[in-house]
Amino acid sequence: MTTPVNKTDPALAAALISQWAARADLDFIQKDLQRRGKDRSRLTVADLANYDQLHAGQLTATRDFAAWVGIPDSARVIDLGAGLGGAARLLAADHGCKVAAVELSGPLHDTGVVLTGWLGLTPLVDHRCADLLADAGGDTGPITFDLVWLQHVDMHVPDKGALYARVASHLAKGGRGVWHDWLAGPGGAPHYPMPWSDEGDLSYLSLPDTFREDTRQAGLDLGRLEVIAERTHGWFARTHGGLRRALEKLPTNAARRRARYTALATRIENVLRNLDEQRLIPFYGEASLPM
Repeated sequence: MTTPVNKTDPALAAALISQWAARADLDFIQKDLQRRGKDRSRLTVADLANYDQLHAGQLTATRDFAAWVGIPDSARVIDLGAGLGGAARLLAADHGCKVAAVELSGPLHDTGVVLTGWLGLTPLVDHRCADLLADAGGDTGPITFDLVWLQHVDMHVPDKGALYARVASHLAKGGRGVWHDWLAGPGGAPHYPMPWSDEGDLSYLSLPDTFREDTRQAGLDLGRLEVIAERTHGWFARTHGGLRRALEKLPTNAARRRARYTALATRIENVLRNLDEQRLIPFYGEASLPM
């Protein structure tokens, strides 16, 4: 297992790795693919979406976000906080991007490498087990990129100044940093647990004005910020309905999947409540270096 050199607080890093460790269960993924009748030699990005799209809206959201961004063909991309590499593989498969997929968690990184190999995308997706606050250029890879991709990672980082400085440092001339993430809403502190935090200790949400100011302080020009509350609510509502239907159909001996689905359903219910009460603001954002 690969272990990165960290700049993130060690206690926070350990907690984040623990929070997402269950999603790196390669044995579960293999058995579930077999259960679904999937041939591992003929897998597609969509076949892995239930496992590797670790964010609101899963594959649909990633494709929607990519359309909003407008991905240049064969763009050089660095995905900060790449998880299992789901977004990186989609950008490679759909747009021919060369992607550096940077992930702090050794388990997520290692499983991501295997999944990328299954899809035959290793030439395009370079998995790097590294702290996103550290230099993740790699020995042979580029230091600057056309796109810095952040999808549901901002909410895990308390030091926004360090994160946005890292975004700025990775941008090539004409490049953009793009966010699909969460901000704090006017309705008060969110209800937990949610998919990314059980008790709120791993959730660092900025108010919209603070986000704008922090990106400006990092030397970034925040050109676009779009609130996507309605579509996000729809994604979560559909996912919740699907989980409930799946729970009803599970055989009595599927205790492991039942526990997973039940825990996730509870977290999604809280996200929906938080959206209804304006405690969360989901958004797309785009920033660049001033010309």
